[in-house]
Formats: sequence, structure tokens, C-alpha cells
Amino acid sequence: MTYAIIMEIAATGPIGLIADSHGRLDLVRWALGELTERGASIVVHLGDLCDSLAPLALEDAVDLVEQAGIVTVLGNNEYAVLEAHRNRHPNPLTLRVMAFLESLPYIVTMGEVTFAHSAPFPWPAALRWPVAEGAPPFRSRFAHRCRILFRGHSHTPSILRMENGSWTGVHTGADGVYELEKASTYVITVGALEKGAYALYDPASETVRFLRLKS
Repeated sequence: MTYAIIMEIAATGPIGLIADSHGRLDLVRWALGELTERGASIVVHLGDLCDSLAPLALEDAVDLVEQAGIVTVLGNNEYAVLEAHRNRHPNPLTLRVMAFLESLPYIVTMGEVTFAHSAPFPWPAALRWPVAEGAPPFRSRFAHRCRILFRGHSHTPSILRMENGSWTGVHTGADGVYELEKASTYVITVGALEKGAYALYDPASETVRFLRLKS
């Protein structure tokens, strides 16, 4: 079984970012509506669309993703479903859903911007790579891949900026907006949609806005 490696995209406006919805399609629909109202030209799901312990939710999730045109990267939960199938474990999913999972790329790129579930590398371990623990080797390879990484996996929103050879956490403004410096390298964790977190990235103004679903 082979999986897609890299997919390139283009956007004509702001990019909506969601991650780690873990089967909560109600939250995906809600976030889609909010991002559309805010002018998102495209929405990227940064992996873990499903929960590997409840894979049947993928049947409806695939319909939603395809109908809404959501760009989706492979998460560790999707990978777990694929690996279980490869190892001949019982699989209740349809061939259409399995084909969708097999089509998901490890990373999506847009110029110097990369979208991934965890680390920006096209191999399975990168789906779980803890950025804080893997800073030294991650840093040396990351610099050749992209300047800005948008990721999921870690469920708490955060921004790390490379300063003098090490990662430093930065804070957004009071309204949740952060303006990226054009010469800096960033790792931006969007946060888990199942906890209400999502974001909007505007390539034109180089700003990231962290958002929360209204309760």
C-alpha cells in the first residue's frame, strides 16, 4: 500500500485552518460556516479527521470533505486505520473511504508555507513527531523545507519562532491576531477543533488569527 506524499495548493485569499476534529463533523460544519463568513478562500484540515477507534464516522466525513472541497492531510488516526487494513484487521469501511484515506498527502505546500499534521516530512513518524522534544534535528531539516509550518496534533494553539538557533514561544495580540515577520521561521499549532480551536491565515497580510467556536 502506498500513500500520497506531497500536494501543492494555491489560494486566492485567506486560508481557513482546522485540525484534530476526531469525528466531530458538527464542529467541522460549524467551523466551515464561520471561516466562510470571514472570507476563507480555501480550508485545510491538518489531520485527525477521524478517531481510529471509531472509524465508521469516516463514511460521513468523506462526504463532507469532498462536498466542501476541504484540503486534508494525513493524521496519525487516519494512518492507524490504513495500517490496520494493511495488516488485515477487520475493516468495516467502504472501498471509497479507503481510497480517500490512501489519497491523503503527508504534507501540503504553498510556496514557503507547509501544512502537516505534526512535522513537515513525508514519512509516518512525522505524524507523531513532538516538536518540542525534536527541536534539534527538526530544526536542521525544517529550514530546507519551508519558512512557515501550520500543524495540528498538539491540541493547544501556539506559535514558535526561530530565534538565534532555537525555538521561542510568541504571544498573539489581545484579539488573537499575530503578524508574522517575513524573515522569520515559524511553527504554528492551530489547536484541536474538538476543543473549539481553529484559525485563519491571510497570506496577503501575513497574519494568523486564532479563533474559538462560540459555545
